Amino acid sequence: MSSRLGVAAALVVHVHHRRRSW
Repeated sequence: MSSRLGVAAALVVHVHHRRRSW
């Protein structure tokens, strides 16, 4: 279960970072 949380967090951070670059 912890693995799923890490993946979700990484995805959110990636999307957030990409949106900031725009």
